[in-house]
Amino acid sequence: MQPVDLGKHMPSESTITFISLVGLHLVGDLTIPSSPTDLGVVQVHGGGVTRQEAGFFDREAAGLAAAGVATLRFDLRGHGESGGKQKTSPWPVS
Repeated sequence: MQPVDLGKHMPSESTITFISLVGLHLVGDLTIPSSPTDLGVVQVHGGGVTRQEAGFFDREAAGLAAAGVATLRFDLRGHGESGGKQKTSPWPVS
């Protein structure tokens, strides 16, 4: 794999908000590559951290955008800028 010069591929990034199925406002960052794409990745952080994952997800999103992949990373409920309290899913997991 060849290294990618991020200076040649400037993605656009926007902070967005959306409503969860239970009515909470969630906040995320949407990164779109400079060229049109049909590819996308949702980056989901772990417990006790935020959508940036200490900068890791931000760097990963920049690299993916340079490779032509859009990304969405968002704060889960009760994390970072999203509303609600941290808790487990209300749906049973089998």
